Amino acid sequence: MSNQTELVKPLQTRRGRGWSVVYRDTVYRSGSAIIVYIKTQSGYTMRLPRNLFRQTATLDNEFHALNHCQKNGVNVPRIVWFRHCDDVIELALEDVSNASTLDEFLSECDDNELRFRVAARLGEQIGILHRSGWSHGALGSAHTLIQADGTVTLIDLEKARWNPLLRKRDLARLWRRSRLPDDAFRANFDKAYQNQLSS
Repeated sequence: MSNQTELVKPLQTRRGRGWSVVYRDTVYRSGSAIIVYIKTQSGYTMRLPRNLFRQTATLDNEFHALNHCQKNGVNVPRIVWFRHCDDVIELALEDVSNASTLDEFLSECDDNELRFRVAARLGEQIGILHRSGWSHGALGSAHTLIQADGTVTLIDLEKARWNPLLRKRDLARLWRRSRLPDDAFRANFDKAYQNQLSS
């Protein structure tokens, strides 16, 4: 790690057997500096519906989900590197620059045209994800980033999984964990979301 490393999420333990920590750092690729978030875990596992008898490392699951999203047109952070070292897994993701959470965007933006554009893009992104049969698993304001140009990026896909039956739960969690937007925002979201599901 460089001398610019910053602890973002302190060490967390799970049932006394595993641990997780997140750092923010600056790395250099092809001569350019980029900011990355480095997730490091050991012993953090989950059970997936496709294989209930096998424990899957959560970062393995997130890596798989990110690749799936990128191939299907869902905006997610770019993978900088992914590696295993004995029982430790490390996933580095490029920072989503100049972004705010959905709640921050809704409370600060008074440009109705931009708000409606973001609502449609959010509906499109989640619609694409759900159309492919996947759910996010932890949708909410903190995991939905909005950039100044209205680009929507979904982050933190550790709990994502293939299960078409979880669509409604995903949406319910999104609105429950976000400030309730106005009716026009929801209408634009719903229209874009349904258009993706039916395409």
